[in-house]
Amino acid sequence: PSYISARSSWFNEDGIEADFVRIRKNLRKIPERLPHFYGDINRMRFHAYTTCFQEMLPGLADQLIDEATQVGELAVRHAEYIALFYRKVVPYAEVRDIQMPNF
Repeated sequence: PSYISARSSWFNEDGIEADFVRIRKNLRKIPERLPHFYGDINRMRFHAYTTCFQEMLPGLADQLIDEATQVGELAVRHAEYIALFYRKVVPYAEVRDIQMPNF
């Protein structure tokens, strides 16, 4: 196992890409990695709102759905569920954790 912190910096697009790669890896391992997947999804969403990059979330949702179609039906259902939240613009004060549904 790696003992390096999984934190990244969003000062350039490499940090955003690193976070998204982590989400995609967890997506490919659904259902085993489902809690980690939602943890990373929520962290990325909060970080996007905190750094005023929330306009990129709909594009990431589209990429997530594309990736999920290569994984399976369960992954597609979770990706489409996440997309509902990533595409909806809300004030920062109203951003809450996306809860895992029982599919």
